[in-house]
Amino acid sequence: MKNYSTQQRIQIAGILSKSNPQSLPYILDVLGIKQKADIQPPKPIDDSVSNFLLICGDVDGKFSKMVYSAYRDYCESEGANPLTHIEFSRQFVRATDFVSANKRTGQKVTRIFKKGDSL
Repeated sequence: MKNYSTQQRIQIAGILSKSNPQSLPYILDVLGIKQKADIQPPKPIDDSVSNFLLICGDVDGKFSKMVYSAYRDYCESEGANPLTHIEFSRQFVRATDFVSANKRTGQKVTRIFKKGDSL
């Protein structure tokens, strides 16, 4: 690994850890990258969010509040404990190619989910 710059090693670590985030500390060690103690590998996506993604349909341009409401209804029907709105949005964005963006409607600013490449 001596032939790679630190930036290249970090890029390699990112690519390798996408399939198994829990392996990130081991990958960094093998690549010779010192990991700060406060950096943690990404949390796995909650099962309730993963299952909701299978049935949620198209959410492009939909208000995050509406998507979260549908997620809560789904959790209620399945008997699962829903995540908070903020944690749901974080995991939803991490698990998909959507981003959370501001949308102004009159004087009010609301959050919507948009495809990452459509901004």
